[in-house]
Amino acid sequence: MKKAKRQAAGAELILLLKLNADASALGVADGYQFISGADNKRTSPGRDPFSLLLLDDGCGACACRITVPRPYREWETVSRKDYYPLTDALTRRYIAAAEQQTGLQLTTHLTELHVITPPEAAARANAPDEPLAEVYRKLFPAEQEMRISSIYTENGVTRINLQKTDGFSASPFRAGQYVRLTLPAENRRSIELPLCCAPSCAERGVYKVAAIEPPSDLLSDLHEGDALSVSSPFGALFCRPIRDHETIIGMTDRKGLPSFLSMAQTILKDADKHRLTVLYFGTENDCPFMQEFRQIGEQSARVRLIRFPMEEQTDHEKFFRAVLPHEAYTVFISGDDESRALIRAVIAPLRLAANCVKEFPAVLTDGKG
Repeated sequence: MKKAKRQAAGAELILLLKLNADASALGVADGYQFISGADNKRTSPGRDPFSLLLLDDGCGACACRITVPRPYREWETVSRKDYYPLTDALTRRYIAAAEQQTGLQLTTHLTELHVITPPEAAARANAPDEPLAEVYRKLFPAEQEMRISSIYTENGVTRINLQKTDGFSASPFRAGQYVRLTLPAENRRSIELPLCCAPSCAERGVYKVAAIEPPSDLLSDLHEGDALSVSSPFGALFCRPIRDHETIIGMTDRKGLPSFLSMAQTILKDADKHRLTVLYFGTENDCPFMQEFRQIGEQSARVRLIRFPMEEQTDHEKFFRAVLPHEAYTVFISGDDESRALIRAVIAPLRLAANCVKEFPAVLTDGKG
């Protein structure tokens, strides 16, 4: 029941609107301008937040980020088809939602409509052959200004919660990715940290990151309220439906756990359809996210964390027979160099197909930008 409610709540889209008039015809100032649903006087209180980008550079185009309530199945089709004719029933629904949330009469000026998801738009922002890359970069800049809303260390993990300073949603990310935090000081010191929250947090302008021991010297310079420059999310440790199976087997040490925690949060909070089993190569006492995985596992049968038995007398073949599923699965290996080498050696007898095993080093770097 809860899953159906999440799906019916809607999802964020970006509408690329080709107009037969410039931005001033809509009663909005020339140039690039964001309008927030929180402070736009033309929007009734309590509406879903949105941002509107109007581009007046002679091409008569604007982009609008809106929230469209609809079944989840329709949301999935957007990634396969981003152009909709104006006569399409779903297109009319998008336009109606955009007009309702922005208070602008778009229909009379509209000649063409493209629909795209925020993650796909962010990915296209730096594509060399993308004609609307400039629009996407305005929506998803390479650097975002964020402020530390909280920072604390617990069980050897420094957790940092970040909030966008402009009130807009943060650049979208896929569960398992990283961001780079940079101090606004002259030396521009930076650190790359894994996101450990569900992608839906970005819609609220929130990122949650975690730093595993050994801590970076830069972390001691960070305090609640500090303003930081935060990169757009990056990294390839995330599930791709056209490449990976629905069942994911994560194998990692403590340094790689935050990325898998992000995947687990996504399955729990964002109605992700994957199943995730994380095999933890370490002792139970040094597992920094054991409690969170247990709580998620209690709420979703699709997520579980199992400690891999490191003891030499353990029958690893018997262990794998007991925990690995019978259906097809994809293995994600993460962690430091030593742990990944150990994992490769342990799973070698399984003779897994090469295209079903993906390896990603855990990122934790500290230096100057």
